[in-house]
Amino acid sequence: MGDPESSNDDTVEEVLSPTEFTCFFAASLRLASPKTQIEVTGELELETGDGNNQQRKAFLDNAYSVYLSNPDARDEIIDGFVASHLDLINEGVSEQIDLKRVVPVVKDKAWVAGLAQSLAGHQKEGDSEIPVPIHEALNSELDVVYAEDSPHNIRYLNQTNLEALALDVAALRARAVENLSSLLEDQVTVHGGEGVYLISVGGNYEASFLLFDEFWDSETLEVDGDYVVAIPTRDLLLVTGSKHAEGIARVRHVAGEASNNAAYSLTPVLFIRAEGNFEVFEG
Repeated sequence: MGDPESSNDDTVEEVLSPTEFTCFFAASLRLASPKTQIEVTGELELETGDGNNQQRKAFLDNAYSVYLSNPDARDEIIDGFVASHLDLINEGVSEQIDLKRVVPVVKDKAWVAGLAQSLAGHQKEGDSEIPVPIHEALNSELDVVYAEDSPHNIRYLNQTNLEALALDVAALRARAVENLSSLLEDQVTVHGGEGVYLISVGGNYEASFLLFDEFWDSETLEVDGDYVVAIPTRDLLLVTGSKHAEGIARVRHVAGEASNNAAYSLTPVLFIRAEGNFEVFEG
């Protein structure tokens, strides 16, 4: 995607402010969908429509947060979110959640807290409350949120959705993990050896693979000690053993580099699996 302002300089010299990002995103969306009416209604807020009664609010907080994690990947990030918004504009959003498409998504706690703060910032006097996605702690660094996955869009579930599905969080998690297991069937590949591995599961749900207890309990991978993992980005899952000093050093180095440079970063923190749970690795 080219710069909507047709700049001849391909280098992003300065990080866009929220207002600048909103305008840039709006310009990109107009280029992708010229017939769609797009109005900037606030910082990180857009309203899109077709000129009739199909007006829809769009909040760009998540897109901006992802952009801030790697400003040099600006165009790649915006392209992805523009595709998501076009999917919503063209197909609309059903008020009902398709339980068969609900999956677990592992996020760092800063993402969850930041989203909650951003949603509160969009709250206007007299408006109904903007619900925060359901989330539960995986450990001291990570949370699990739940989302309805579609080809170009992901919708996070809130408490109202949970009540409509007549499920509690435990039942939702079990069903979501089952759905993701079916979605990723035949996509799991393991690379590497000698006690250091990279697990690929399609590019979007590597972090969520931590929830697949059946895999981790099976001891499929040969490691020295307990499993130590890193999920620095949403598409990178590294594994070694707690007694493999060289492997830990390699994983820690790659995790730090990836977390600093990837468009969809999570955390450089390493985690160890002990007693069936992944906790922060202090070694």
